[in-house]
Parts: sequence; structure tokens; C-alpha cells
Amino acid sequence: MFARYAWPPNERGYCGPAEGRALLEYGSAGVADPGITDLARAFTGAWPYLQLIAAEARIDDPLDHRVVEAYW
Repeated sequence: MFARYAWPPNERGYCGPAEGRALLEYGSAGVADPGITDLARAFTGAWPYLQLIAAEARIDDPLDHRVVEAYW
């Protein structure tokens, strides 16, 4: 889910890594693997907030759909 929300601003160059095109592939495929976590960590503005939201909600995964929806 993170990939779907993060792709549009990344494509426009507002945030995230230069290799953000992989977000489109992850979002289209609906794949969740360690690669998406690595990409998400490169979003230096979003990642700390995802971690904070997850911690406060007692959710182990910062990329859990509930955390991502709360952030975006």
C-alpha cells in the first residue's frame, strides 16, 4: 500500500529515492517483500513518521496498511 501512495510524489521528484520507479512495480504487483521496506526507508521524511505511528499504535510493521493509511 505504501508504494501506491508514495509513487505520485516520488515520480514528481518531491520525495524518496531516485530509483523510485520500483514503487510503481511494487504497487502494481501488490508485492510485499524486503525490497519495499528498503525503498520506504529511503523516504527520509515519511519513514520516521511511519515508525512513530506504528509504535504508538503498537503495530510491529511500519508498512502495515493501517499505519500507511494513517500517515497518507
